[in-house]
Amino acid sequence: MYGRFFITGLPRTGTGWLMSMLDSITGVTCYGESKLFSGQSEECPALYESIKTGIDQWARFIACRRHNVFDSDDAIKTIGHENYVHGFILDAVVQDMTTLLMRAAVRDLLPNDGPGIYGDKTPMFYPDELDNLLRTVPSALVIILQRNVYNWVRSWALFYYQRRIDRAAEWRYACFDDEDFYRIHRYLNNKSARLLTPKTLTNLVNIWHEFQSHADTLADRKNIITYKYEQMQSDPKPLLRQFAEAMQIEISEAEIDDVVNRYPPIKKDIPPLSDNEMQIIETALKGRESCPGQ
Repeated sequence: MYGRFFITGLPRTGTGWLMSMLDSITGVTCYGESKLFSGQSEECPALYESIKTGIDQWARFIACRRHNVFDSDDAIKTIGHENYVHGFILDAVVQDMTTLLMRAAVRDLLPNDGPGIYGDKTPMFYPDELDNLLRTVPSALVIILQRNVYNWVRSWALFYYQRRIDRAAEWRYACFDDEDFYRIHRYLNNKSARLLTPKTLTNLVNIWHEFQSHADTLADRKNIITYKYEQMQSDPKPLLRQFAEAMQIEISEAEIDDVVNRYPPIKKDIPPLSDNEMQIIETALKGRESCPGQ
């Protein structure tokens, strides 16, 4: 049995929907975006990033200084027991200390020694954020949701547009500019068939491909479940059963039916991408696949 679980994947891949369904299962608590490993707003960076930045600043001052605070030539013992620590050694020290402190934070926020099961929804954008999660809690169940690139691009663009309307679009990973905003506005009002600029489309495809490819390399791990958003839209029940089996909890078919009925899939009538935009996405995908190291 896994002590705790995490729901992750790119934003707009169904992480919030799955969070609601799992949280409604008896004995299961799933928090919503505690921002432990990925922070999508400048106002609230991820806890992991905040801890690592603080440790790095401290470590580089303490471990790399050649003189003491009074600028004398007296020998000083640093955390490396010498007056200078090479960068690669320091990076390893910072990484290890960050991991240890994050494990303590996760233990407090998501206890695994009580009667209930605790998890967190933490959507991400980059592979290193996923690696930080897996390094910190290697014994946790991790559900990675994936989505068709064409649907994901549309969903993320329209979500950005709504956040911009709500005056809350100062997101670090938005990847959009004013031209995109006006294109989305015209797209929604059926005045234009083109959703985004070619540059933005290509950038989003690169983000999608990088995360998707990395997630695919992890699919064989026993503590990882990869699941497609489109499968969940069609029928989320198999994923709920898979979760229950992995966490070794009993959940009746009646409760599964109740959960799905309480949180049915939301289907929106969204205009399709234009042929030109489809071609741009396909070209960008072919470019990534022909240069896997990029």
